[in-house]
Amino acid sequence: MSLQPCELLELIVREMQDIIDSYRVFPRIFLVLFTIATGISIDWYLSFPLEYKVECNQELLLGLTTQGHELKAAEEISCRTTEVLGRPAGYTFLISTLIGACGVVFSFYVNSGQLRKSS
Repeated sequence: MSLQPCELLELIVREMQDIIDSYRVFPRIFLVLFTIATGISIDWYLSFPLEYKVECNQELLLGLTTQGHELKAAEEISCRTTEVLGRPAGYTFLISTLIGACGVVFSFYVNSGQLRKSS
């Protein structure tokens, strides 16, 4: 039995479809790329330094410096951190949304696969 070129091409296409469906090539590629992009984004976000609000007692600072203490030592005594301001709020929202989207992307991957029935 000899196959015509059209039949051979149709057979090859059908086999390629089955291979791509069974190994889920494109969903896996997308999932890997999304994971890499998420990791790079999180690394970028964590590279922002934390900002602190520091309050100093000016009278105590002035008194210590007039008594002959070095400025650095006087600042350590008279200044204190009152609150952590954190990273920029817009970027925090962006990263939170991106991490939330990871669950959606993973659910798309889990639910993808062979949708048509083999005959």
